[in-house]
Amino acid sequence: TLQGSEWTLGPDFFPRYGDLVDLQHCHDLDCLQSWSDRTGLPHDHVLVNKKSGGGDLRSERALASLAEALRTSNRYEIIYETDHSVLYMQVGD
Repeated sequence: TLQGSEWTLGPDFFPRYGDLVDLQHCHDLDCLQSWSDRTGLPHDHVLVNKKSGGGDLRSERALASLAEALRTSNRYEIIYETDHSVLYMQVGD
């Protein structure tokens, strides 16, 4: 998460912020993996909100597409789900 990293990242905070904005536009597993490879930030959990919160139809479509890709992948499993979000855990390479 980004919260609190403004203190630890110093001048690297805004580039990391940009990286996280890019991540929020991923719509499939290839994008997620490319993002991880490009940033050097590994992950083992992915939290996907079911709604973008801003009413942006394009963002909501990307979220729905990513959630479906994660749901049907044999590399992730759902470990927690509410009406608002789904938490996936990576289970294989």
